[in-house]
Amino acid sequence: MSSLNVTMRKRGILRSEYVLGDGPTEIGLLRTSGLFRRRCQLETPRERYVFSGDGRRTEVLGGQGAPIGELRLGWTRLQGDLVRPGLPTVTWRRAGAWGLECVFEDEAGGPIVALRPMGSWVRNGASVEVAPEAAARPDLHLLIGLAFYRMVRQVAAATTGTEV
Repeated sequence: MSSLNVTMRKRGILRSEYVLGDGPTEIGLLRTSGLFRRRCQLETPRERYVFSGDGRRTEVLGGQGAPIGELRLGWTRLQGDLVRPGLPTVTWRRAGAWGLECVFEDEAGGPIVALRPMGSWVRNGASVEVAPEAAARPDLHLLIGLAFYRMVRQVAAATTGTEV
């Protein structure tokens, strides 16, 4: 897998905005809102998505506000499926029970995108590894953004004692 050094830095102490960048290039903006950061908007140069959900289900809305998919987590919340009408199911899973590392896999179980936090992930970001055959996927930014959203939700849950 090839590696991108995607950083995620928070804008301001009180703001819930995170800039996603690949070196000096900004590739997206993640804005969280709502009680316990349950709603998130991802803006990339090409697309806009909204993620909204509770502990086990995250609805994915496209740029026009129409539902385009849903991430459905299992009861352990260690893995789940991103289900989108007319597209193959993509599996999301945490790489371990305690860490923030996660991966999206295709139907055959092959990795598409893997996120590995680097130290304090809010300050240092994460290493994003992309499978060479996945680099041209039209949903690559969606998968990276959704993985970061799950990281934000996990940290919010850990600090507030709420469900992820």
